[in-house]
Amino acid sequence: MLTLRQLACLSALAVVGMLTLGTPLLDAQTLSPDELASVLDNAATKENHLKLAGHFEAEAKQLREDATRHEAMTARYKKMPARPGALHEHMARHCENLVASLRSAAKESDELAAAHRKMAESPK
Repeated sequence: MLTLRQLACLSALAVVGMLTLGTPLLDAQTLSPDELASVLDNAATKENHLKLAGHFEAEAKQLREDATRHEAMTARYKKMPARPGALHEHMARHCENLVASLRSAAKESDELAAAHRKMAESPK
C-alpha cells in the first residue's frame, strides 16, 4: 500500500508528466514544449523574459483550474455510499493529494513568472 507521501509524489509526477507531454493549456500565452525550450535557451532579452512570464502565468492559471476540478471530484467521491471493496475513499484521497500538488505547482509557476518579470525589468 502506498504511503501518503508516495501518493503525493506520484500525483506530482503525474502533473509534471501531463505538462511535459504537451497537454494543451487554454491560454494563448502558453508556449509549446519546443517554443519553451527555444525561449529558455535565449532568455537574455526583455521580450523573452516577458514571454516566459506569460507562459508561467498561464500555466499557473490552468493548474489552479485543474485543482478546482479535482476538489469537486473529491466531494463526489466522499458522497458515495460505502460498499465492500469500493475504492472511492482511496480515490478521494488521491484527488485531495492531487489538489495539493496542483496548488503547489501553481504557486511555483507564479514564482517563476514573477522572477521572469523582474528579470525583464532589470538592466543588463
